[in-house]
Amino acid sequence: MLSLINAMQRHVFLTLILFMFSFNVAYADIRNGRIGHWLLDEGSGSYAYNSSGGTNTGTLYNTPTWTTGQFVGALSFDGVNEYVGIPNDVTGIRTVSFWMKPAASEVYPLGLTQNREGVVSKWGYFSGGTCALTRYVNGTAATETLGSEKLSNRSFTTDLSLWSWANGASAVRDTVDYYSSPASAKVTTAAGQQNNFYQTGLPSLTAGALYKYSFWAKGSTSAVVAPIIQEWGTFAVIYLPEMALTTGWLQYTYYFFSDRTTSSAYLNFQGPATAISYWVDDLSLKEVTGDSASVTNDTWNHYVIVTDAAFSAESMSFGRVATNLGTYKYLTGSIDDVRFYNRALTATEVGELNLNKITADSFFLLF
Repeated sequence: MLSLINAMQRHVFLTLILFMFSFNVAYADIRNGRIGHWLLDEGSGSYAYNSSGGTNTGTLYNTPTWTTGQFVGALSFDGVNEYVGIPNDVTGIRTVSFWMKPAASEVYPLGLTQNREGVVSKWGYFSGGTCALTRYVNGTAATETLGSEKLSNRSFTTDLSLWSWANGASAVRDTVDYYSSPASAKVTTAAGQQNNFYQTGLPSLTAGALYKYSFWAKGSTSAVVAPIIQEWGTFAVIYLPEMALTTGWLQYTYYFFSDRTTSSAYLNFQGPATAISYWVDDLSLKEVTGDSASVTNDTWNHYVIVTDAAFSAESMSFGRVATNLGTYKYLTGSIDDVRFYNRALTATEVGELNLNKITADSFFLLF
């Protein structure tokens, strides 16, 4: 009888060991490839530590508040001037994952950094590919419905009609170097000037409507150009994150809200105050008429972005986004468990992330 009990104990113990091992293997891949992971579980102090290894400890500025998160702890931001700054660049990013709890006053149907407030902000650029995005909200892949194209002469088919330039800039139609046949617009800037290249005569924008704006661009050298949406006459602006140009063609995609109804908007590229050339091509502006990626205010939401090409993040922060005029927009709400991966997570892995928080070094299995 005693030997039977011992055998049963050994069997139970072995079963538990196997179960724990199986559990570990099932979720091990979600740890692999992390190049940045801020749990935000510290609960006090002025630093947010990177648990994926290495440095890149975040510094809390203007005292965001430690609070209860989706899992353990989180940071709450007041929408005025609070944020977390990350000191070093992060390169080779393919997946960004974070939990967000926007305040009731925030508007984030896409969960992306919009023209008003910042969630997880990066000054980044793609290193190749079309930089197509797959978005997941609370474990489910998002789909969007787009309206008709609002731009004409998108690939500069015959000339640069509708486009103008000022403040030191000049532009020509380039039939040799382009992304989409037959031509691109080549813009040359002058040192020490604002350098604007802009298109007027856009169809009206609707207050509260969401738009998807994309184009291809490259530079004669690495440089930063600021895309802006403006209203003709009042010059009211919608700030979009700056684009870091490289010497190869890259696609840039933005989502933005129009904060007013306007019958006369225009696209504006504000070049650097240095003498360079840059090219733009294949522009597109469409209204997002439907989107399944709804984020619920005052509730924790899991947001994941997976790209088809690696990108690098510079001047990264949580809780704010830089505008192209050197000012910032801030989040009112909370952020938890920010992760960057150097690989594209699968839909299954995204689902696992949505249900479980696997920490950097260990996990606990409780019975």
